[in-house]
Amino acid sequence: MAQESTPMKISDKTILFVEDNPLVLASYRPWLERQGFNVESAGDGETAIEKFSQLKPGLVILDLMLPKKNGAEVLSFIRAHAELKDTSVLILSNAYLDEQVANMTMSANKRLLKTQCTPAALIDAVRELFGISTSDSQPAENGESQSNEESLKETRACLLKDAPAEIAKIREHCLAYVKASGTLAGMEHLNNLYQRVRFLCARSGLSDCTKIAHLASAIEAMLFEIIFKKSSPTPSGLQTIAQAVDCLGRLFQNDNFQSAGVAFRARVLVVDDDKVCNHVTVSAMKRAKIEAISTHDPVVALDMAQAEHYDMVLLDVNMTALSGFELCEKLRLLSGYQKTPVVFVTASTELQVRAQAVLSGGSDLVAKPIAPLELALKTIIHLIEPEKQSRAPKKVEVKNNAHTANAIAATPAVETKLEIETPQNFTEPVPVKRISFAPVIASGEPLDKLVGQIARILFGDGDLSEMQLRFARLAIEHHNVPVLIKGHAPFNEIVRETARILFGGGDLSEMHLRLTRIAMEYYNVPEVIEQLSETNHRNGSYANVVVKL
Repeated sequence: MAQESTPMKISDKTILFVEDNPLVLASYRPWLERQGFNVESAGDGETAIEKFSQLKPGLVILDLMLPKKNGAEVLSFIRAHAELKDTSVLILSNAYLDEQVANMTMSANKRLLKTQCTPAALIDAVRELFGISTSDSQPAENGESQSNEESLKETRACLLKDAPAEIAKIREHCLAYVKASGTLAGMEHLNNLYQRVRFLCARSGLSDCTKIAHLASAIEAMLFEIIFKKSSPTPSGLQTIAQAVDCLGRLFQNDNFQSAGVAFRARVLVVDDDKVCNHVTVSAMKRAKIEAISTHDPVVALDMAQAEHYDMVLLDVNMTALSGFELCEKLRLLSGYQKTPVVFVTASTELQVRAQAVLSGGSDLVAKPIAPLELALKTIIHLIEPEKQSRAPKKVEVKNNAHTANAIAATPAVETKLEIETPQNFTEPVPVKRISFAPVIASGEPLDKLVGQIARILFGDGDLSEMQLRFARLAIEHHNVPVLIKGHAPFNEIVRETARILFGGGDLSEMHLRLTRIAMEYYNVPEVIEQLSETNHRNGSYANVVVKL
């Protein structure tokens, strides 16, 4: 016997708001209800589909990033059922859709980005889809406009008041997740990070703080994919997430949070002689609503850059006619390109490649294989917070008191023959026994590790001699590195003193500092410093931490 179906309740003034973020729903619902609409809600795609068995709304407001069933699946369900197929659907989302999912949402009647959608903007869109002309509500329009402005100011003031504490929490969960990625503890921090970022995104959109909202939405999209699509982030991806969180903090700190027009109107030049990678990169830009123009030929790319200006350039490193490094150097010589962000996209993780990216005038580097949402997020970071200083290619003169032959490798454009000066009264020692790095850190003492890693930066990845280890320890003590760590000095200060070890005690350029930071991160020095800080906190001093030589 067939089951009796419950008659569908039809209401032209009813809106089904499908949204899993309670803050978004709570913010928009009162505004809609004041306009005389009845608002029903669903917190996930499955619940929304179940509600359609008893309700035919006049309008569906639909987020796309939903648990259980996503918004595209809900829209497909609506269009596939005769009783629902003519229902108006307004997509309100920040989803960075791939082409397949984007095609599934083509039947929506209207789309709004949360990052740009104030309550007043949503009301206007809803009225349009219900066929309500502005003249129908004209008597209240002036007072309503004033109320909207006052509400916007109040919402923004609350956001800015809460921002320092909120950014601190986001940064705390981000760093904890990066450290514990792949563990249960890491997953807990990831979920907390995701919730806080999406709330910040919603509040920023409601406050018309579009720069914050645009960046937060890109972070949210990347975190959503990690959580709900079970994707595993690469080290490059984790670094990009941390970089984006730092950028959020700076935007608030510098009161640089409102207009994101530059990012929305940006034109990006993509140069990669691999057609597949080229296509993937362009698709990633489309997902971020950024216009991308591509070419496979670096020589053609140079002509294109001369003909018109691009807001950002994405370069492959290994190309035939010109390498990415050579093209970057030539771009920096063109008018208007001294501060343009240039990001290298490469499969190489070698320190020499990273260093050469800096030396050729590059702004950043993303690892292949390309993760579209990571590349989109990296692009938005550089477009929203452009370089303040020019990135002209430079040759770095390295002083001869630090042997950095392998750590900051010489390139064809930068010849660096590096030797340690021998004192005049120096007596040639007996040949020293060369030992592998492993026995030096076998004790697990963090200071042992720090000395060993600095020695690797100085002398390379081969076996380290006792003399080299002694030299590394003397160098870090001479430059007060242990004292800085003990005093919890900012990492930038430690980078500066390490740069003096590598390049000598004279003036340090920004390029010296960037190369030093790259070398320190490559050899995991920040993690070693953190361990050393924890050891110092437990023991009260470094007195009982002995380096075995």
